[in-house]
Amino acid sequence: MRQWRLIQGGPATGARNMAVDEALLVEMLGRPVLRFYNWNPYCLSLGYGQRCSVVHRKRLAERGYSLVRRPSGGGAILHAQEVTWCLVLPANHPLAAGSIDEGYRRIAVVMREAMQSLGIAAFLREGDASPRARAACFEAPAWHELVVYGRKLLGCARVQRRHALLQHGSLPLAGDVAAISALLDYPDALAREEAALRLRNQAITLADASQGTAVRAGQVTQAIVDAFRARYDLEFVESGLTTAEQERAQVLEADRYGNPDWVCRR
Repeated sequence: MRQWRLIQGGPATGARNMAVDEALLVEMLGRPVLRFYNWNPYCLSLGYGQRCSVVHRKRLAERGYSLVRRPSGGGAILHAQEVTWCLVLPANHPLAAGSIDEGYRRIAVVMREAMQSLGIAAFLREGDASPRARAACFEAPAWHELVVYGRKLLGCARVQRRHALLQHGSLPLAGDVAAISALLDYPDALAREEAALRLRNQAITLADASQGTAVRAGQVTQAIVDAFRARYDLEFVESGLTTAEQERAQVLEADRYGNPDWVCRR
């Protein structure tokens, strides 16, 4: 399992991105896959079990953003100026062994090393428990998530199947970390302002973490690949989707991720 597939996905709709990710999970036959991509248009993604009622649909539409439900869990994420990655591993892979927390920590260590190679003073949040769930993923760092100056830099979520697992990663490059608060439906203006304040106190972009040093998306993706390669002695092979993955993604996009009734089924 030293040879991994590397897929550079480019920009796509939220529905297409999530359909491809689940296709990679369903069709996983043995070789791990690391996929990078971005979003066009910008997209608000809900965790798999999250209620659609948390979304302020009018404001989302006014901004021209799309809405999708992830196959992974967690809170809502606004995918805008960011690096997004998807890692798919067979269930018998060493990185998938042990508890969920152990699996998260192994991957977080790689991300920490990637960020430190870029001069970012990133560390793992230590502690005995994760904070209570909130509507937005970045409102508080969970145990062993990546933090800079005590603020969350990387959001992660996972889905486990019997034969394989998928982990998402979202790393904001720039912009306002509290922008998502305008797209979620809070009881009143005060609750929205409090959520925005929490986000600005608890989350950070790469631009702020680097203290003004410009870090491009390509540098970030290369640093992540290099960190995986160095820590686990891997060989990455550039890859596209297989025929089976393409066909599966088309079905999933039509029936699930591009279907408003499925996206807002909760």
